[in-house]
Amino acid sequence: MSEPFSYRIRRSLARCWEGMAGFGRALVSPFERFFAWLGDLLVRGGGGGGQVESGLVRLLSWPFRAVWSLLAAAGRLLFPESLRDGWHRLTSGIANGAARLVDVLNLDGPVRWIVWATQPLWRPIAAVVGFIYAWLSTRPYRQMAWGLPALVLLMPVVAAGGWRLMRGPKSFAKAYRVAAREALEADDRQTAELWERKLGQLGVDNDRCDYRAALTLLEDDDEEKQELGRQRMELLAPTDQPGYPAAHFWMLQQLLSGSSEVQGAERLRLAEAHLGWLDELGIEGPSVDMLRAVWLMQTGRLEDAAELLEPLADESPQAAAQLMLADVELQRVDAARRDAARVRDHLLDAQRQGVELGVRDCQLLATACQIIGDAQGLELALRRWLTLVPDAPQAQRPLGQIVAAQLQRAAASNQIESAEVADLLVETVRLAPETPAVEAALERIDRRPDAVDVRARLAEALLADETAPGALLISLGTRAAVHGDFDLAVRLLERATTAMPESAPAWNNLAWALMSADDPAQREQSLAASNRAVELEPDSVSYRETRGQILVKLQRWDAAVADLEYALNGLPDSKPTHAALATALEALGENDQAADHRALAD
Repeated sequence: MSEPFSYRIRRSLARCWEGMAGFGRALVSPFERFFAWLGDLLVRGGGGGGQVESGLVRLLSWPFRAVWSLLAAAGRLLFPESLRDGWHRLTSGIANGAARLVDVLNLDGPVRWIVWATQPLWRPIAAVVGFIYAWLSTRPYRQMAWGLPALVLLMPVVAAGGWRLMRGPKSFAKAYRVAAREALEADDRQTAELWERKLGQLGVDNDRCDYRAALTLLEDDDEEKQELGRQRMELLAPTDQPGYPAAHFWMLQQLLSGSSEVQGAERLRLAEAHLGWLDELGIEGPSVDMLRAVWLMQTGRLEDAAELLEPLADESPQAAAQLMLADVELQRVDAARRDAARVRDHLLDAQRQGVELGVRDCQLLATACQIIGDAQGLELALRRWLTLVPDAPQAQRPLGQIVAAQLQRAAASNQIESAEVADLLVETVRLAPETPAVEAALERIDRRPDAVDVRARLAEALLADETAPGALLISLGTRAAVHGDFDLAVRLLERATTAMPESAPAWNNLAWALMSADDPAQREQSLAASNRAVELEPDSVSYRETRGQILVKLQRWDAAVADLEYALNGLPDSKPTHAALATALEALGENDQAADHRALAD
């Protein structure tokens, strides 16, 4: 009678389970034998479990015993024997108690627990090693040797696969990036685009390469390439989605610095969009905070900008400068002075370290010194500014005011240094040609008891200066002529006509000084100078009057009458003109007309 089918299933499952258990025992048994052998070796080598335990205790207590030995040696040198004996008894009692505690403890239990707890770590390894051992033990090695050539042939394939998994396309991408950059630098756009397409085919992140390529184009002098670089930046940093962080940062700098073609409210809106994408990308730091503060200032949110800039001001000169400007706008006087002091310290420290200050740095330094009240620092900053940009009106005006004030003080001094005053006069005229400070200083000099000597020394200093302005030479030469020093006046005015050959006042005043010297040998030279003045400004009644006076002295009556009558149209009450015209008319026999003009001259 055959047994039921269910029994056969159970028996089959039981045999299967038995086989699996046997396989597991076969895998684990090598490790069990290894650990049994190792334990037996340790026990036999250590003379028993007690000695093993004793050895472990000595190993664990070694640091404490070493420190104790060091303290004992020091104690023998520092403390008396009686004190050492008492300390020895105390420590011996503690040591004996610790030894008894170690004897009470049984370390076998903790070791067995550690072995059991670490089964997830060592059992898989034991199973794999056991399987390999069993497999190798049953293999015919001579037959397996025929598989070595196949393994050798497979090694390049395995190596290539491993290289692909470990490095992938990154090594190709690096070479492609270098080639694309070199092609752009060589102005070979077609080749550069080819390498960029290859980078795209590799599927690697190519944004960094595109960003550097855009920077290369932007640094080129060709406007077409610069426009192409801007277009690349806009593709890398779109305003409707996050892009490459460095490109967003570059676009933000361009928008906030005013370098972008976009202006007005649209510029600020785009800047806000780029700031938002930087936030979403997790880009943070002082540079981003700085740009955000600038955006807040440009949108009128000065208090928020100042709050953002305050933590940055101690370390960043740019942040300190922006905070200073914000506090000035907010009329926070004390805070503005504090910030100005920080700006000045930052910039002066940089200058002491050998950093060359730029135009923007000079502007900020001048503003800071002006807020603090540092007149000397302000002057130095303005002079440095003008060294970089000689015609900057923002620097010329305040420096002209400073120099004009110095000129007034120098002119009022009891002991005038002519060279110093001459330099101040030259600089004042150059920086502030419309200022009345020059004429005021010259008038102050004219009122001095030693005016003749001071004026002469001042003239010599100016004549020795090749850069002396013609306007200053005209003014000083005219004053010398008015005060009767015609030789000095002629020298100054001749130099003025050389410096300003198209200046009608210079030629006219030179003619007048030569005529007033009343030297017959100089009258023709005087007439030539007057003719040049009239040639430059033919409608000037003053210049025609000067020439008429010269013609009278030269006894050229007809020409003199023509010029003097023309001059009287604009100078009807000029008595010298009427007198000269009367003289010319009398010489021509026009006694009645001469009498009328003579009457007006008296």
